[in-house]
Amino acid sequence: MAYEELIEKLRKKGWSNRDIVATIQIMEKIQQEEKLKRTGWLYWLALILIIVGMTIVSIVLVPLIFTLNVAATYFIMVIVAYSFGTMFSIVLQDLEEIQGKKIIIPILIPGIGIVNMYYVIKASEILLPNRNIPNPLVMSSVYALLFMAPYFFSKLASMIKVQ
Repeated sequence: MAYEELIEKLRKKGWSNRDIVATIQIMEKIQQEEKLKRTGWLYWLALILIIVGMTIVSIVLVPLIFTLNVAATYFIMVIVAYSFGTMFSIVLQDLEEIQGKKIIIPILIPGIGIVNMYYVIKASEILLPNRNIPNPLVMSSVYALLFMAPYFFSKLASMIKVQ
């Protein structure tokens, strides 16, 4: 045990076993909270990287929209949205667990994703006006739904588990 010397010192000073155990529990709780605070910034960094990654993927999708048909474009978008959504869900759940409270990020990041996808498709329409490019609102909405699906599935699963 890491507290053996402390326990001996406290016993020599006349502390009861109950007081010693309570003191050690308080010290361990403080250490655990400090550890969680130190790791919390990693999750925020991961969320920032997810946003940057979504933006980069959105930019990369522009040439794909030019060369692929609508079905292939939707297929790639489905894979990308669900993949980023899964990463987002994992990071967000861990962050909520560490901080012990709900975070408004589930609304913010999909909004960024919708805006990104909308502007990617609008840029594609401007660059190639005669191509059959998907409706930006429909594609953005599909992207947002698929992006949020893993988060909502995990929340639904945790609600079912609680009952």
